[in-house]
Amino acid sequence: MSNILALETSSHVLSVAVQKGRLKPLETRVGGTLRHAECLLPAADRLLKRLKLKPADIGICLLGVGPGSFTGLRVGFATVKGILRARKIPCYGGLSLDLIAENAVLPEKSRLAVCLDGGREKLFVRFYSRVKGAWKAKGRVQVLNCAGLAAALQPGDYVSGDALRRNSEALHAAAPEKNWTALSEKDWYPKAATLIRWLNKKKPALRRLEKAADFVPKYFRLSEPEERKKHAPAAAVC
Repeated sequence: MSNILALETSSHVLSVAVQKGRLKPLETRVGGTLRHAECLLPAADRLLKRLKLKPADIGICLLGVGPGSFTGLRVGFATVKGILRARKIPCYGGLSLDLIAENAVLPEKSRLAVCLDGGREKLFVRFYSRVKGAWKAKGRVQVLNCAGLAAALQPGDYVSGDALRRNSEALHAAAPEKNWTALSEKDWYPKAATLIRWLNKKKPALRRLEKAADFVPKYFRLSEPEERKKHAPAAAVC
């Protein structure tokens, strides 16, 4: 069985996991500020050394593809592309929102909203239903504001994701009648070890990355410079 390296760089909590053969995966997480560029490779190196592996022993790469931090995602994708330039090995990716949903252990038929802070008062949101012990996505990723999420919530929903840090009070104020429940902060962030579990279980949420277009992060919105350019007034024609 191939040795696996998994990276999740979309949030403020960097997550790196390695599985050697059929052994249980080892995972490390680095929280706090977005210092992924300086922390990612040392974190991966420490795990490889604990398992007595070298970078050349990795046979499969896994990656959280977004949405999330533009900077963090670029670091993850650049690292994986560097690995693949040196060695042509299979690479698979999974949505960060789907990874976060996997952290939630809730009763059957529960409904979960995962919401990430997209900056500039935007939230990346996806809804899920608990069906036969697994999370089933209900529709596509949406880009909403806090009021939009409040309107989309149903009574008794659970909510997870780092957007709660800045929006929890506003969400409660906008939807007091929905009686929704925030999950613990420890479950707000995607984990690289979940990518490995998905690969081992052949989960369809994990997609093969092959074409050049596959190696572009799933931003789901324009960056701030791109938005400024889009809305800039047209230049006068003399």
